[in-house]
Amino acid sequence: MRTADRSVQPRSSQASGDYAQRLQLFFDEARTLARINHTNLVRVHAYVEANGTGYIVTDYIEGETLDDRLKREGKLDRFHLTAILKRWSKVCSMSTVKTICTATSRHGASC
Repeated sequence: MRTADRSVQPRSSQASGDYAQRLQLFFDEARTLARINHTNLVRVHAYVEANGTGYIVTDYIEGETLDDRLKREGKLDRFHLTAILKRWSKVCSMSTVKTICTATSRHGASC
């Protein structure tokens, strides 16, 4: 949660260890992404810890987000969803693709 000074703190002391672990995983992923230069992934230029949380600095890419497209179209047909997942699977782990699939299924898409 955000505090009055705009820093991020775990909601309880009990959640503190979990938060620290997840923040470390965030930075591990940021380091990995910073080493990847692929046309289907936004380029990561830097990652920083500030205000008790992590930030990733990336290129700004003009265009429609997947979330915006799903809101506009309601859902993706199997052909378009498969095409997107095939492109992502070339640079992502299968668990990442499954996570994306799960998120898109909330909008009515099926994997």
